[in-house]
Amino acid sequence: MKKNIIAFIFTILICHSAFSQQINFEQDSLEAVLVKAKQLGKPVFILVSGPAISKDVPKQMREQMTGSGMDHPDVTAAYNSQFINFKAPYRSTAGLRLSTRYNIRAFPTFLYLSPEGILIHRNHGNYSTPKRYIDDVKAFQDKLNSTHNLAYFSKEFEKGRRDADFLRQYLQLHKEMGVEPAPELLDAYTGSLSEAGIASFSEVIFIHEFGPLVGSQAFQYARQDQRLVDSLYRTLPYAKRVEINNKIIVNTMRTAIETKDKGMAERGAGFARSTWNNDRPRGQRVYLSNMLSFFRGTKDTANYIPSALGYYNRYFMAIPQDSAAKIVANEKRMQQAQTAAGPAMTENMKQAGQQTETIVMTRFEPAPSSYTMELNNAAYHIYQTGTTSKLTLRTAADWSKRTVELDPTVAYFHTYAVLLYKLENFKGAEENIKSAIKLAKQHNASTDWLQETLRKIKSRDL
Repeated sequence: MKKNIIAFIFTILICHSAFSQQINFEQDSLEAVLVKAKQLGKPVFILVSGPAISKDVPKQMREQMTGSGMDHPDVTAAYNSQFINFKAPYRSTAGLRLSTRYNIRAFPTFLYLSPEGILIHRNHGNYSTPKRYIDDVKAFQDKLNSTHNLAYFSKEFEKGRRDADFLRQYLQLHKEMGVEPAPELLDAYTGSLSEAGIASFSEVIFIHEFGPLVGSQAFQYARQDQRLVDSLYRTLPYAKRVEINNKIIVNTMRTAIETKDKGMAERGAGFARSTWNNDRPRGQRVYLSNMLSFFRGTKDTANYIPSALGYYNRYFMAIPQDSAAKIVANEKRMQQAQTAAGPAMTENMKQAGQQTETIVMTRFEPAPSSYTMELNNAAYHIYQTGTTSKLTLRTAADWSKRTVELDPTVAYFHTYAVLLYKLENFKGAEENIKSAIKLAKQHNASTDWLQETLRKIKSRDL
């Protein structure tokens, strides 16, 4: 029977998260599950669910979002017998790690891994009928039994295979699967090419698309002919150029944080600065921002605290209050316009005698940063360092106070409250956490964590 599809695609941050527990999800950590799978030689199914469904979503749509073909007995039987199952809720530690590793932007996402923990197949979207989930199992098995999967290429690479055609296919497969290749693979690929290979403009683009680490063999190889690099930035669409630059910066800074390599961080931040050659003050700000991220990510408080104080006082607090209010108002208008443009789009293609399948998914776009968001996060990061410096804490509290004055939210009240507590202003801390609780109740949001903070403030146990 032909199946027509009704697709609901969201650009706002809401998502289906209520899947039936008929599938037996492991309660251990992701690491423990992967170890168990390897020991048993059994593949892994991972459900990366999304945030709770917004109360603003219409009732009919909520019903469509909570119904799932995954609840069908045939599906649960297949998954329980053939996989070790793991569920990673949105914003959990495992969920964040998986979202970063596999570039997850749509929820729910389904990952199918080999017993060795290598991604073989993926899909996303909540389907109302069971067929798609059964088809996913078959697709996974077909790929696993073929040689066109990351597990096979990984084994061949470990054996020492380094011919250019193989490495290019391996990189291309990473792209198809939405997985960032290891820097060593990209370096190996460029090492397999002849010096004349860089004469190919398409090769320059291909390497840049993977975001080579600044200073790496791949980066140097791809940028050795400045004429080709200039051509890349002159001829590619603007969005593509931005994507390439961002990937180079993100990959370099992430690797620098993981390896605690300050030199690499400086190279990545320097590259980011160079992308603003026509606006040097903006470029310097970008450089400092990236280095702040490095210090924070490596928990280098000795460098982070003084750098943060200088950065946020210069680029945020130096802006007069009325000017900052205009910035916040403009950002809110832009966010509201984006939200208004992103309601679910539906297309009903029902025809007599046909079965209709409903797909519900969330397209997750990273929320744009904002003046108050950045300032609040900076203030909270200072709190998290555990510093006892009254001067530092007072400065962070001033930042937090401004966010509350410009855009009172639950999170901002909470940050201000805990900073006031650290400054032993217990009355102010209690007042602000109560404001957070009141605001959360107005939005029908959970207040348990806020009530716990209030209890600790009152008992002087925060």
